[in-house]
Amino acid sequence: MQSSNLETSIPTRKTGSAPDTAPLVAQFVRILSELCDVYRQMAPLGEARRSAVRTADAPALRETIEKEATLVARLRDLNRQRVACVTALTRIVGRPERAEATATWLSEQLPPEQGEEVRELAVALREAIERVQKRVATDRLATETIAAHLQGLVRTAGDAMSHAQTYGRSGQVERGRHQVVSLMDVTS
Repeated sequence: MQSSNLETSIPTRKTGSAPDTAPLVAQFVRILSELCDVYRQMAPLGEARRSAVRTADAPALRETIEKEATLVARLRDLNRQRVACVTALTRIVGRPERAEATATWLSEQLPPEQGEEVRELAVALREAIERVQKRVATDRLATETIAAHLQGLVRTAGDAMSHAQTYGRSGQVERGRHQVVSLMDVTS
């Protein structure tokens, strides 16, 4: 991983007067671009997961989850690189007054041509992250709704098949002491 190189060596201009940010900015731009790409790759996987859940296709769901896990691992690696790069850049340009240096803050500290590229990528990354977060929140709500509906169906089926109609401490109908065998047509 290249992040260890960022920690140990800060490039300087040939004149030796001030550190040169260009190599670190180029690396930072590459990292931000790759982060944007990974988040964009997650969008179609969200649709594939939704489709697999909608059609109860367990193999497709498993495959989608594995692909998402690969992308999440890549995000983790890129974020480690991003943190190392930001740390190295803040050693050159200084630290912000608040605790965390953001890409937008860094873009303001860099020369205009470098700062503009970083700023544009920061905006694109923020938008990509927000789209994924919104989709995940929507999917979570839909999945919780489906799970609650299925629990209700199971409870209704249990109620219909429990001839003893006794209630337990939880207020739910529970089976009595005597086993009663019943059949229910679930095909209609």
